[in-house]
Amino acid sequence: MEMIRTKLDALKKLAGNLGVDPAETARCVTINDALNLIAQHLGGETGARTNAEAIGNIAEVASAGGGGLTEYEKMLFESKKSYSPEEFMAGNIRTYDLVIPEEVEELPESAFSMSPLQFAPQIGAYGIPLGSVVLPDTITSIPTMCFYNQGLRSVTFGNSVESIGETAFCSCPIEELVFPPTLKTIGEGAFYGARISELTIPEGVTTIECGAFSSCLNLKVANLPSTLVTREFGENEQGIFTQCTALETVNINMPEGSIDVSDFFGLTPPTVNWLG
Repeated sequence: MEMIRTKLDALKKLAGNLGVDPAETARCVTINDALNLIAQHLGGETGARTNAEAIGNIAEVASAGGGGLTEYEKMLFESKKSYSPEEFMAGNIRTYDLVIPEEVEELPESAFSMSPLQFAPQIGAYGIPLGSVVLPDTITSIPTMCFYNQGLRSVTFGNSVESIGETAFCSCPIEELVFPPTLKTIGEGAFYGARISELTIPEGVTTIECGAFSSCLNLKVANLPSTLVTREFGENEQGIFTQCTALETVNINMPEGSIDVSDFFGLTPPTVNWLG
């Protein structure tokens, strides 16, 4: 299977799927090159100097019929289209409920990430927030910053996800998390700032990196599995539950003292119940 490691890789693969000459695709060395090539192939305007402008050109083609883009690809480009601050603040921007189709096997890093506060000062434009996302069983890994700072309140994981990357859902206001039994690792800052009130990590998870659930201010109860393996966090690393100021109870499915939880919490540790 062809590896998709970057946005440029993903755009080159999309160009190939649309029937662009492989020789032309191979000459793309920047994201802007690939975006302009796709726009040209779809019959849209070309020569855009910025990625935002090129994405806008493709989004216009998509909204007019798609030119061979799938519904998922149309949504991807439309969700990245830039709008003026006035349009955004007026509430004229659609919030998407994204369903990623089964044929998608990999997502590139930062695939749906948004700039801080959904605002990019350098271009004076807002992006479109996602309200929810459903991930297919074909995706086994969610990469770094994939949905960083999105408006997600709901995420449905497929039954094959094994790893969730660093800051993958950082600053998303997710209200509930139900993880699949296949999950093994949760990256640093993956769910920083989520709005969950209760958390259950399934059996089989071995690694939860520093700050994975830090600043989840509504979190009251956390349930941890017997398979969890801990490591000593560095001086400048946050604990798993640092700044979870409402956290009252942590239930750990192990005999007392099986793991060191001293680095898990902030200044006021919760009640820890050992259930093994």
